[in-house]
Amino acid sequence: MKKSFIVGSFMVLSLIFSGLASASASVEQGPFNSDELEKFITDYSVMTKWQSPKGHYVGNLDSPWVMAGMQYNSEFAKSLEDNGWDANRYFYLLNHVRQGVDDEKSRRRAKQLDEAINRQMAEMAARMAAQQKKFEEQKQEQNRRAEAWIKDQLEAQKKQVRSNPYMHPLQKQRILEFLDRSSKEANWVSAPQASYEQARAQSQARQKAWEESYRQSIKNNPHIPVQQKIAILEGLDRASKPVEVTPPIAMPTQEEMMARMQEQRKEWIEMQIARVQSNPGYSEKQRNRIIKRLQRFANEVVKGADNSSSFGLPDVEKELIAKNYDRLVKLLKVK
Repeated sequence: MKKSFIVGSFMVLSLIFSGLASASASVEQGPFNSDELEKFITDYSVMTKWQSPKGHYVGNLDSPWVMAGMQYNSEFAKSLEDNGWDANRYFYLLNHVRQGVDDEKSRRRAKQLDEAINRQMAEMAARMAAQQKKFEEQKQEQNRRAEAWIKDQLEAQKKQVRSNPYMHPLQKQRILEFLDRSSKEANWVSAPQASYEQARAQSQARQKAWEESYRQSIKNNPHIPVQQKIAILEGLDRASKPVEVTPPIAMPTQEEMMARMQEQRKEWIEMQIARVQSNPGYSEKQRNRIIKRLQRFANEVVKGADNSSSFGLPDVEKELIAKNYDRLVKLLKVK
């Protein structure tokens, strides 16, 4: 008799495992309230220690699957009534609380993933901003060096003109006036820039125009010796060579980043599944269970943080479960 009861119990559990009564199958029951949930939390630990008065083996009631199977046990139903429960109502709460805890767990996991993505995006944005700032600083340093070199050359030319005993005073005056104007015009090289692209175009155009004008004035000046002209023009050529800088990296859009991260997650999950499949240390049952868990995780990532999986649970129940989530996880021994 005892053996047949055990076999029957396992048959019942196998049916339950293959398909628990969902929340939508209990539509005749109304939503539970906070008092009922508190009573459920208080009584659940007591009921997990229940033993059959007739000594029948019922399994470990700490297992939610075994506890769910007790809805077919008349002795257990009688014990529930003795503790102030209607059996149908108790198992309504059990099914809804279990479903709600699973849904809340998925929602929180998805939220953590979203927060991690947001942190990564913020960190990436900070890195991009730092690279842009470094690029601007390098460009400004290049401009400062170019301006300093030009002014040094102009000062050297002024010194040569002033110390030339063979040059007519009027010629000296004209050359010095020209060099003074050139020194003032050189200030634009390191002037602050309003925007990168606009300032870059303006800078290049002005620099090119100034260099052409200055080169021409050097070439046409009959009072500058040929060798000095060559030295000045060669110096201008060296100063015109751009300093090698790191170009800024274009920041991807949020949609591109999300797609890239989704693809990385997909590749990671596929890699984990391949490792599990090739691991000889797992039994077939363990291998299938781990793979299903990885696939479920992949589906949760795609779904995001929505609550679509909570179909059938009233909002008041979802709110109560979310509020008491930590207590319920501990109570139901959810992993």
